[in-house]
Amino acid sequence: MKNFMKIAAVAALMFVSGNINAQDEFGPKKGDFGTEVQFNPFSNDFTTFRLDNVGLKFRYFISDEHAIRLGLNVGLNNETKNSDKTIPSSEDPKFIVNGKYDDIKFAKAMDEYNNTKDDKTKTNSTKFGLNLGYEYHFAKFGRADLYAGAQVGFNMVNCKSTVDNTKSWGYDSKSGLSKWVNEKEEYKGYDNINKSSSSFTFKAGVFTGIDFYITKNLFVGAELGINFNNIKYKNYDVTKVVELSSFNTDGATKTITNKHEVGNKTTSLKFEAVSALRLGWTF
Repeated sequence: MKNFMKIAAVAALMFVSGNINAQDEFGPKKGDFGTEVQFNPFSNDFTTFRLDNVGLKFRYFISDEHAIRLGLNVGLNNETKNSDKTIPSSEDPKFIVNGKYDDIKFAKAMDEYNNTKDDKTKTNSTKFGLNLGYEYHFAKFGRADLYAGAQVGFNMVNCKSTVDNTKSWGYDSKSGLSKWVNEKEEYKGYDNINKSSSSFTFKAGVFTGIDFYITKNLFVGAELGINFNNIKYKNYDVTKVVELSSFNTDGATKTITNKHEVGNKTTSLKFEAVSALRLGWTF
């Protein structure tokens, strides 16, 4: 069924292309405005159309051959990860000590489960990216439009996380007793679920591509180029709010902040081809 749908999609595209009036004028003109998305007609994972990594792309033709383009990438991600706790079972062999069932050991395991089962981690990350580029459309052959250009831009990722309802076993030195106490951790500048810190990326590159106009205003295209990326990961702070373990503190807490210096950088220069076709419209 999937193969049939792929063949049908390609056949429909060829049918539309073959029935366009050959006398129509194809290709962009001065004053045209365009936008596009990436798509993969043979996708098997329901990601036929993509905006997440490339964002929105816009193009404006200041003449028949010259165009400026703008890429805008804005994103927001909220994620919650609950604790993955296994409910203790009285039939577990680990509760058998010296051939006998140890009900005290089992009771301690249940106590730990009940006090930590509601642990959860929440993370929030925002992304903002901007690319500015120039295109020179140097050759047009019927429906085909060849171009080359350069672009420069940046991408910022800011994230924070909260580890909530965490409880630990606290010891009261005065009474000699122990109890479960609450802890809460806040990560400013760090994604505790995906294990990554906030970052800033500088990007630059040169590219070449081709657009094939199916109709006067609808085109598919492909692009490749050489891209330079410099990623700098930012430092982050971890603030821990701990309930004092003494029984006579009436819920008093202590706040501890630790600063983490990351200093990681990634620099790359590589030849890249867009892994999907571009589907665009001009107005």
